[in-house]
Amino acid sequence: LVFTGLLDTSSSRFLGKDVQRLQKSRDQLVAAVFSAQQVAMAQRNPVSLLSQADSIDIQVDSGAGFSSMGTPDSQNYPLFFDDDQSLTVATFNFDRLGRTTAQTLSLSQGSDSTTIIVNSAGLLQWP
Repeated sequence: LVFTGLLDTSSSRFLGKDVQRLQKSRDQLVAAVFSAQQVAMAQRNPVSLLSQADSIDIQVDSGAGFSSMGTPDSQNYPLFFDDDQSLTVATFNFDRLGRTTAQTLSLSQGSDSTTIIVNSAGLLQWP
């Protein structure tokens, strides 16, 4: 426990708060893609993940049209990023096997950015 506290203190000193905020948003984006994929594989209705410049949203077609959803991890969508962060605009439509269209997302904050690659199998890669 003490070791974890030291690592946390050290990382904030060396990385800075801005980089940590960008990493936090990247982690939320990765979790959203995984959640959308898992929901799509667990039901029959189509599931979409929409990335806007300032937010991400998971939408499920309930038969009466698409609507935002909450997920089993208690995260409600849409999820908004910090005001100084921006994301590539894209739409991912997941099928029952978790597949989607391959696309690359870029999340940026000031002069810092990170890239997330979503391949056609729905798998993610990021540095």
